[in-house]
Amino acid sequence: ANPLIRNKDRLFIILYRLLNSDRPCYVHELEDILYVSRSSLYKDLKEVENWLSKMKIGLIINRKKGISLMTGEKRTRLALVKLLSEISLEFMTLYASDLQEYLLSTIIESSDHGQAARLILQKLERESGLIFEPEEVDRLRLNLLITFDRIRQGHTVSLTAEVLSRLQNTLWVKYLANCLTDIKHGFGIELSPNELYY
Repeated sequence: ANPLIRNKDRLFIILYRLLNSDRPCYVHELEDILYVSRSSLYKDLKEVENWLSKMKIGLIINRKKGISLMTGEKRTRLALVKLLSEISLEFMTLYASDLQEYLLSTIIESSDHGQAARLILQKLERESGLIFEPEEVDRLRLNLLITFDRIRQGHTVSLTAEVLSRLQNTLWVKYLANCLTDIKHGFGIELSPNELYY
């Protein structure tokens, strides 16, 4: 194993690669990226599998078809938020990291997106009369950025007609509906009712 890449960093890299890609990855790719032996990689994959199982996501390892996930879009987004939050916490406590900057830059295409997400959250605070705690603002901002990035990549969620009906007249949906123009202007996407309600 490469002593320059800590075990935890390898796990973060593998998880991010699996969660943020449409195609399977292969053991030889990960060996090349991480500079580790096959036996070290399989130990890492066991830890990755444990992390994913807590998110109710399955890991499929097939020698011919590669390594992929068995999950839906909602769980993928939640796992990305959790992963990037863990990475952020890890690096804030240890050191500033190029890895963290790389991961965040793949989601935040520009500082304009980060600012647009902040403005949307501020608007939601004004309309709802709530004040979000700073940690909550960070988590919600990350959630918005991941959601909008996934939508741009063509990954959408779907809700049942029953769920859509129950959520249709809630206050939060109305607050978010008031932000649709800001979302379109700031991120270049239009939210479907499924995405808005989710």
